[in-house]
Amino acid sequence: MAKRQAIAPSLFSGVMAALAVVLFGVPDAAWAQRSRDRVKLNTLKFYDRKTPKFQDYSDPRAVAKNYWMQIMVEYTAEGGRDGWIDEVTLEWHVLFGGRRTILLRKTVSYIDVEAGKHRAVVYLRPGFIRRFGKNGRIGKRDLRVLVAARVNGALSDTIFYPSGRVRTKWWELKPPRVMLRPGELMSRDETPFAPLDYDYYEQLKPRTAGP
Repeated sequence: MAKRQAIAPSLFSGVMAALAVVLFGVPDAAWAQRSRDRVKLNTLKFYDRKTPKFQDYSDPRAVAKNYWMQIMVEYTAEGGRDGWIDEVTLEWHVLFGGRRTILLRKTVSYIDVEAGKHRAVVYLRPGFIRRFGKNGRIGKRDLRVLVAARVNGALSDTIFYPSGRVRTKWWELKPPRVMLRPGELMSRDETPFAPLDYDYYEQLKPRTAGP
């Protein structure tokens, strides 16, 4: 299927302090300090990805035939101790306006992020797309997306699709105005893409801390 194209770049970092107040109600202390450790969100991209086909299978009748929607954000990490940031957290908000208006959320954290350019992704699974999409399909025009980046807990940057003036805080909508479906927005490790392109992405923070 056709590859989706890149979307508009991130808002300029010079207006981020004011935008943080608008989005989250209070200015973040990191902005007052002008911390050198930061993440700049550059672009959002949308792709259709076919379920990967592996050499081994559990049933000879099994085939990889379905498509996922991959949403990718490209970002730049700056600063850090010796060029490394301890933790980068991305907070995803996706509003889908198809047969039902559905709000999806996902928070994903990465550890030991080196200064430089990086990528992060989330996915919409095939069953969600077929059930709620028009004619079993979902395109980027069916979505609104907000990604907020935090560095060691402090708000660093945000990016929207579509870009431009944000008229309503749609990411704060609650039932009955929207349907909430927890778990539908999936991180890479929750999908069959988990073992692929390992070095292309940063290390996910473990969900539970070990001894």
